[in-house]
Amino acid sequence: NLSRIIEISSSMLDTARVGEWEQLEQLEQQKRELVEITFPLDDPAKDAAVTIGYIKKIADLDRETMQLAAKSRKELSDLLSKITAGRQAVTAYQNIGE
Repeated sequence: NLSRIIEISSSMLDTARVGEWEQLEQLEQQKRELVEITFPLDDPAKDAAVTIGYIKKIADLDRETMQLAAKSRKELSDLLSKITAGRQAVTAYQNIGE
């Protein structure tokens, strides 16, 4: 299951890189369900080094995906602010002529 979680996490990162946020949400749901059935591990001591490696890889992929999402959210917020300011300017201009 840990290798499948890594596959999904990697797909999530690729999806975030191209800005497919709806697909990212679907992948996140799949991953969440798999994480819920995977943890806690039945025998965490078995191949502990391998397990730690998997978990670190998942955390690294998640961190990068979250950074991309935060950057995109900021860009969208900035764009919405500009649109709002533009609308306010147009409304003010229209009100001058009344």
